[in-house]
Amino acid sequence: MTRPSVCAHGDLVTCRPDALHVSTVRPILPAILAVLLHVLVAVQARAEDTPATTALEAGPFARAGAVLHVRVTQVTDVRAPGGALGRQVVRARVLRSFKGTVTSGEDVSILVVGQRPTLDPSRPSVPYFRKGQHVRFVVFLGRGRGKHAWQLQTLYDAEGRLGDEKVAAVAAVATWAAVPGADAKARQTLRG
Repeated sequence: MTRPSVCAHGDLVTCRPDALHVSTVRPILPAILAVLLHVLVAVQARAEDTPATTALEAGPFARAGAVLHVRVTQVTDVRAPGGALGRQVVRARVLRSFKGTVTSGEDVSILVVGQRPTLDPSRPSVPYFRKGQHVRFVVFLGRGRGKHAWQLQTLYDAEGRLGDEKVAAVAAVATWAAVPGADAKARQTLRG
């Protein structure tokens, strides 16, 4: 028969009266808690060194080399061998620059690769731009293969009142992206 008792150091001691053997069993819970606390402190320190990526930081605004509010002035279709429409070269006047080195009032050439999908089964895709279509867009551009031309990554229609709201939203994102440091961005986001 064993009889547990506590010694002066707080360890649990098991004594067997029929033997002269005394075994000490240290409580394991404090050791486990110490290891967990060490891990949590290390994880918190690493999280402060590298701020979490938000949807805005990882989205099209962050990936684009230039974000511009433009009015399309000219559309040129470039046919692939066999007559299929493969690319377009779009000339546009910059109304406002949100990101990049292009300034308002400049004319830019944009290479458009591919077509946009539709919900019409008889015509599953159509060109992004139509000839004679002189409308406003917010375009997200990246450098093309040779790094000399701008290539379309994505675009938003910016016509009418809804278009004005989209332009205002992109302007707000540009203001937020210009704030240096993760803490300052978090404070600005909370202020609204």
